[in-house]
Amino acid sequence: MSTPSCMREVLLMTLMVEVVSGNMTKRVRCLLDCGSQRSYILRSTAEALHLKSFSSEKLTHSLFGGARTESKNHKRYSMRLRPVGRSTGYQFDFLDQDIICGVIPRIPKGPLLKELKGHRIWISDMGDDYPEIELLIGSDIYGQILTGEVIQLNEGLTAINTKLGWTLCGEPKELNVQNLEGAQSMLITNLHVQNMKASDMWDLERIGITDEVQTFSKAVEDQLVQEQFLKGLSRYEDGRYCVSLPWVLKFPPNIASNRHIAEKKAICHYTEIKEIGLL
Repeated sequence: MSTPSCMREVLLMTLMVEVVSGNMTKRVRCLLDCGSQRSYILRSTAEALHLKSFSSEKLTHSLFGGARTESKNHKRYSMRLRPVGRSTGYQFDFLDQDIICGVIPRIPKGPLLKELKGHRIWISDMGDDYPEIELLIGSDIYGQILTGEVIQLNEGLTAINTKLGWTLCGEPKELNVQNLEGAQSMLITNLHVQNMKASDMWDLERIGITDEVQTFSKAVEDQLVQEQFLKGLSRYEDGRYCVSLPWVLKFPPNIASNRHIAEKKAICHYTEIKEIGLL
């Protein structure tokens, strides 16, 4: 899954939910992302709710562009979610994560409210501020909370009803999301943020310029090299082994043939040797 890329006019599915843990209740902002295989909760949120982990899972995240992170352990928590202001809740499991994603705008208040009111739709995540995403619902949970109710709005948006409340998504025709300072919304292709060092800020790969081999972790790279070696290995009848050249790229480059140049040089050398009487 990738570093999010900025887009100006695409709204993502967000909503406010309540997380219940024992006698503690916390209202958090949630992102629905069926492109993620797992669901995550911020580690800081899990600690604030005094959640107790009952297991862990070791994962390697695949990022946008084919990159992979190193394997990392994520603690697993079980918690109860419910819509804001309601008592009915649902029990789900989440993995902890230091950072889920970057800034994602909320749906601004405006003419859209009138249309939503006409459909009797109440959106829990609206406003001009940008609360942090503390919860991500991935494909392991996403299908369980859908109700099947979908309404196409006039503004080019789609309203989707879930067991945790209504949410909107899509590219609005005239909806004006303001004051985001160049980051109006995020196209989340992968929500996992790798640990960043100061030197990473001027690395070329941070702006998408990478060698193909650099998009893999060391373990994956070693595995690919081994597979390439075994695929190009053969043995002659006399017992000798033949190994193909170890190309760095997945496929060998298209190298032009220099056979005609070699033949011309051979003819020239033969002529010179013959003229001096060595043949």
